[in-house]
Amino acid sequence: MRDFNTKLITALAQGEFIYNLFRQPLENAINLLIESERTIFLNYEKWEMKGYNKGNSKK
Repeated sequence: MRDFNTKLITALAQGEFIYNLFRQPLENAINLLIESERTIFLNYEKWEMKGYNKGNSKK
């Protein structure tokens, strides 16, 4: 989130909803967290050959 303070002040000054300012970075962070949790749970990276034909492939 580069220039977050500037974007926040600008949005508030223009009367915009700050929801849009937080939505995309928060969504990206949650998706990264979910991907990491899935990798840890299955014990292999997505597209890694180790998981194929084991019944829990990430396709």
